Amino acid sequence: MNVILLQTTRRALYLTWVKYTRKPVFGLPQCFELPESMRDGKTGDDLSALAKYVRECANSANMGTNKIVFCLEDDSIVSKEYQHLPCKKKDLLSLAGLEAETVLQDGVDSYMIQNYEYNRVNPLTGKLTSSLFAVKTKLLGDIRKAFSKYGLHVMKIVPPISGLLHAGKSIPAERDQTIALLDFDYAKTRLVLFQNGMPVFQRTFETVFDDIVEIIMRNRSVSFADAVRSVTTYGFTVENDEAAARQISDLLDASVSEAIRNIRMVLSSERLELNRLILCGGLSIVPKFDEFCARLELDIPIENIASLSVPLPAVNAAAKRAGFQPAAFFTAAGILATKKAEDIDFLLLVKSISGTRAANVAVLAVITLLAVGIMALEPIIYLSALKQQAQDKLSLSDLKYLPVKALLQEQSELEQQLSKLKSDQKLLPSGKSNAKEITDRLISQITSKAKSVDSCELDNMTGTVSLTFTTANYSDYLTVKRQVESGGYFAIAVPFRAEVGSDGLCTCSVSLSVKDFTPLASGSKDGGQQ
Repeated sequence: MNVILLQTTRRALYLTWVKYTRKPVFGLPQCFELPESMRDGKTGDDLSALAKYVRECANSANMGTNKIVFCLEDDSIVSKEYQHLPCKKKDLLSLAGLEAETVLQDGVDSYMIQNYEYNRVNPLTGKLTSSLFAVKTKLLGDIRKAFSKYGLHVMKIVPPISGLLHAGKSIPAERDQTIALLDFDYAKTRLVLFQNGMPVFQRTFETVFDDIVEIIMRNRSVSFADAVRSVTTYGFTVENDEAAARQISDLLDASVSEAIRNIRMVLSSERLELNRLILCGGLSIVPKFDEFCARLELDIPIENIASLSVPLPAVNAAAKRAGFQPAAFFTAAGILATKKAEDIDFLLLVKSISGTRAANVAVLAVITLLAVGIMALEPIIYLSALKQQAQDKLSLSDLKYLPVKALLQEQSELEQQLSKLKSDQKLLPSGKSNAKEITDRLISQITSKAKSVDSCELDNMTGTVSLTFTTANYSDYLTVKRQVESGGYFAIAVPFRAEVGSDGLCTCSVSLSVKDFTPLASGSKDGGQQ
């Protein structure tokens, strides 16, 4: 199956033909400058016009398929990372909905919400981290409707960061190793931090690519698409214009530095140390881009994803001739390879709701037909039942049934008594009592120095003892206190208290609890201390 990967930036539309198989094959990304009315984030203002433009561009590039994978960028998505205690997957969306209420000012009812759990336990808090992604339900419906109008079938609507989250897990994980995966794409710059192969943090930043292309356009007096092809072939170079070269260098420096600042912020908060910075995406294959990053002196080992032993997608001959390498499509391949359980595809929710509605309509239709049938038969059934009831009453009034009625009445009374006895039995604690062992331990630790025991309350259901005793002097009280504390059998529930009287006698009180005590449960099969 062939599909078209659709991405938009502030200035351009990118369409990439993909042969969608177990190992996807990517074609040459085609760049089309957006009409003036769609630039600067206005593609969503008229989705019908966007769909028409996409069809025209796809036809002009002879892509030969109408199946679209729509990459929905952060401009249209609300996302938030949050921590939560471990829970079942079916409860995660409920948690995400609660978290979404804190960031969605107009409420969650008008949004589709997807959740991605990182599956990494924070060693300090014991909590897991997840990211929620929310998008307007109306926007999803409008995209499908507008593209369908022009014969285009939208298969998936996904945030591209989901591809990077999935693809990054294929990088071999080493114990206690932290890596930063940085995707420099045409549309956005994306960052995912991994620790022991599990995501720790994700963030999407604005790209500077459109700004750089516009500088090259002016320098070389070429179209936007030609300037994009120039970057792929020659890199971020300009001719005889030091000011333009400096502008490009400053833009790249700002883009990389923003990502590094976020990395260091997360490393500090999570108490991690970065081992490697790995580059991927369309800009990572631009000539001398690795050298530019190296000149920034970031004190972090920098590698390209192409140098690692990870599965990479294939590229067709046209893409190879244009200088494209598999590393450019690392994130895109992740979007296509993500399993349904981990996929942040908003259309999965839309299809699920549509399927549920269709099933509800079908069930309602069946119930309606059954109700009509029952209503038609009800008078006949009712009259038949009345007739049968009259016959039964007449038969039961016969004297020969009196002994049977008496036995049935007696049986009912006995069953009620048995049920009551069973209920009372359940209230009784079962299992071996621990009162003797607790008492023996108490005597062995206290009576050697206690002059008298004034009161002792033992609760064998909870394993607690409240004790008041008298010693000859304060020194004997301290001896008893040390014996109990060092004995290891009792824990101090309410601390020791002692009062010395005028006669020198010391009155002491304390509440103790048996360590590792298993309470006796009412009606349980097991009870007492294990």
